[in-house]
Amino acid sequence: MATRVQWAGMGLDLRTGRPAPEAVGRAVEQVLAEGRFRERARALGAEFAEYRPFDTIAEPVETLGRSDG
Repeated sequence: MATRVQWAGMGLDLRTGRPAPEAVGRAVEQVLAEGRFRERARALGAEFAEYRPFDTIAEPVETLGRSDG
């Protein structure tokens, strides 16, 4: 998961399943200090907001319901 977060530009991969508390603290400080992470998170948030998953699901279900009648 961390690799994907880093790939997406929204965080860092500490490359361990059990990072030391100090490493986590440094990573948090870096992510909060560097605006590139915030900018990328906002951009992805805006992209996700365009998706309407329930509409996507409802459309074929409604179509099936109409063909049964």
